[in-house]
Amino acid sequence: MIDHLTAFSILLVFQGLLFSHIGKTVNEFLKQERPSNIQPKKLKNWKKDKNLLMAKSILSTIFCLLIWYLSVPEVYNIISTSNIDFFEFDVIKTSFTIISISLLAIVIIMLFWIYKMINK
Repeated sequence: MIDHLTAFSILLVFQGLLFSHIGKTVNEFLKQERPSNIQPKKLKNWKKDKNLLMAKSILSTIFCLLIWYLSVPEVYNIISTSNIDFFEFDVIKTSFTIISISLLAIVIIMLFWIYKMINK
Protein backbone atom coordinates (compact mmCIF):
# COMPACT_ATOMS: atom_id res chain seq x y z
CA MET A 1 0.00 0.00 0.00
CA ILE A 2 1.35 3.43 -0.90
CA ASP A 3 1.38 6.36 1.48
CA HIS A 4 -0.35 9.67 0.83
CA LEU A 5 2.75 11.65 -0.16
CA THR A 6 3.63 9.05 -2.81
CA ALA A 7 0.08 9.20 -4.14
CA PHE A 8 0.29 13.00 -4.26
CA SER A 9 3.60 12.79 -6.15
CA ILE A 10 2.07 10.38 -8.66
CA LEU A 11 -0.87 12.77 -9.13
CA LEU A 12 1.54 15.66 -9.73
CA VAL A 13 3.44 13.67 -12.37
CA PHE A 14 0.18 12.67 -14.06
CA GLN A 15 -1.00 16.27 -13.98
CA GLY A 16 2.29 17.38 -15.54
CA LEU A 17 1.81 14.88 -18.37
CA LEU A 18 -1.73 16.17 -18.85
CA PHE A 19 -0.52 19.78 -19.11
CA SER A 20 2.18 18.66 -21.54
CA HIS A 21 -0.46 17.05 -23.76
CA ILE A 22 -2.59 20.21 -23.65
CA GLY A 23 0.46 22.32 -24.53
CA LYS A 24 1.22 20.08 -27.51
CA THR A 25 -2.39 20.33 -28.71
CA VAL A 26 -2.40 24.12 -28.29
CA ASN A 27 0.91 24.39 -30.17
CA GLU A 28 -0.45 22.34 -33.09
CA PHE A 29 -3.61 24.45 -33.11
CA LEU A 30 -1.71 27.74 -33.15
CA LYS A 31 0.53 26.57 -36.02
CA GLN A 32 -2.54 26.16 -38.27
CA GLU A 33 -3.22 28.96 -40.69
CA ARG A 34 -6.43 30.83 -40.24
CA PRO A 35 -8.59 30.15 -43.27
CA SER A 36 -9.74 32.89 -45.59
CA ASN A 37 -13.41 33.48 -46.25
CA ILE A 38 -13.03 32.03 -49.76
CA GLN A 39 -12.39 28.47 -48.54
CA PRO A 40 -15.49 27.35 -46.59
CA LYS A 41 -14.33 23.71 -46.34
CA LYS A 42 -11.13 24.69 -44.53
CA LEU A 43 -13.11 27.05 -42.30
CA LYS A 44 -15.36 24.16 -41.26
CA ASN A 45 -12.34 21.98 -40.38
CA TRP A 46 -10.73 24.85 -38.48
CA LYS A 47 -13.88 25.40 -36.40
CA LYS A 48 -14.10 21.65 -35.74
CA ASP A 49 -10.46 21.60 -34.54
CA LYS A 50 -11.11 24.67 -32.39
CA ASN A 51 -14.14 23.02 -30.76
CA LEU A 52 -12.18 19.81 -30.13
CA LEU A 53 -9.35 21.78 -28.54
CA MET A 54 -11.81 23.71 -26.38
CA ALA A 55 -13.47 20.48 -25.23
CA LYS A 56 -10.08 18.93 -24.36
CA SER A 57 -8.99 22.04 -22.49
CA ILE A 58 -12.22 22.32 -20.51
CA LEU A 59 -12.13 18.63 -19.54
CA SER A 60 -8.45 18.85 -18.61
CA THR A 61 -9.05 21.97 -16.53
CA ILE A 62 -11.92 20.29 -14.67
CA PHE A 63 -9.72 17.23 -14.12
CA CYS A 64 -6.83 19.36 -12.82
CA LEU A 65 -9.15 21.24 -10.47
CA LEU A 66 -10.44 17.91 -9.20
CA ILE A 67 -6.90 16.62 -8.58
CA TRP A 68 -5.98 19.86 -6.83
CA TYR A 69 -9.16 19.83 -4.72
CA LEU A 70 -8.67 16.22 -3.65
CA SER A 71 -4.93 16.26 -3.01
CA VAL A 72 -4.17 19.65 -1.44
CA PRO A 73 -6.25 19.41 1.77
CA GLU A 74 -5.29 15.76 2.32
CA VAL A 75 -1.54 16.34 2.05
CA TYR A 76 -1.70 19.53 4.13
CA ASN A 77 -3.59 17.59 6.82
CA ILE A 78 -0.95 14.84 6.80
CA ILE A 79 1.88 17.37 7.07
CA SER A 80 0.23 19.35 9.86
CA THR A 81 -0.65 16.29 11.99
CA SER A 82 2.56 14.27 11.59
CA ASN A 83 5.48 14.33 14.02
CA ILE A 84 8.04 16.35 12.09
CA ASP A 85 10.74 18.59 13.52
CA PHE A 86 9.92 22.29 13.43
CA PHE A 87 12.57 23.12 10.79
CA GLU A 88 11.57 20.23 8.52
CA PHE A 89 7.91 21.15 8.89
CA ASP A 90 8.59 24.72 7.73
CA VAL A 91 10.56 23.51 4.71
CA ILE A 92 7.89 20.98 3.72
CA LYS A 93 5.06 23.45 4.33
CA THR A 94 6.80 26.14 2.27
CA SER A 95 7.52 23.84 -0.66
CA PHE A 96 4.00 22.44 -0.51
CA THR A 97 2.55 25.96 -0.54
CA ILE A 98 4.67 26.87 -3.58
CA ILE A 99 3.47 23.74 -5.43
CA SER A 100 -0.16 24.48 -4.54
CA ILE A 101 0.05 28.11 -5.67
CA SER A 102 1.78 27.07 -8.91
CA LEU A 103 -0.92 24.53 -9.72
CA LEU A 104 -3.66 27.02 -8.95
CA ALA A 105 -1.96 29.64 -11.15
CA ILE A 106 -1.73 27.18 -14.05
CA VAL A 107 -5.41 26.31 -13.71
CA ILE A 108 -6.37 30.02 -13.61
CA ILE A 109 -4.27 30.70 -16.73
CA MET A 110 -5.95 27.80 -18.53
CA LEU A 111 -9.41 29.04 -17.55
CA PHE A 112 -8.52 32.55 -18.79
CA TRP A 113 -7.22 31.11 -22.07
CA ILE A 114 -10.42 29.08 -22.56
CA TYR A 115 -12.55 32.16 -21.85
CA LYS A 116 -10.49 34.17 -24.35
CA MET A 117 -10.86 31.46 -27.03
CA ILE A 118 -14.63 31.21 -26.52
CA ASN A 119 -15.07 34.95 -26.99
CA LYS A 120 -13.12 35.04 -30.30
